[in-house]
Amino acid sequence: MTYTIEALGEKVQTRAGAFDNCLRVKGSAAVRVYADPVVGWRDMPLVTTEWYCDGVGLARLLREEPAQATFLTGGTLTMELVAWR
Repeated sequence: MTYTIEALGEKVQTRAGAFDNCLRVKGSAAVRVYADPVVGWRDMPLVTTEWYCDGVGLARLLREEPAQATFLTGGTLTMELVAWR
């Protein structure tokens, strides 16, 4: 996974509240998986976007796997902070 800082000072809204001064980090990778007997092994993209907020840490994570093959179905996973003190 290769990570890149995409933005500084972003505002993030979560179920735990709104946070200022957040850092947005994007990670990209190609994951080698067995797609199906016809295609065989393929590199499937994997992208994560993470928001780290000052004084809070990881507040939100978005993981995208747009895989489309006989044995695989891609999808999106979103995790966010639901409580914080």
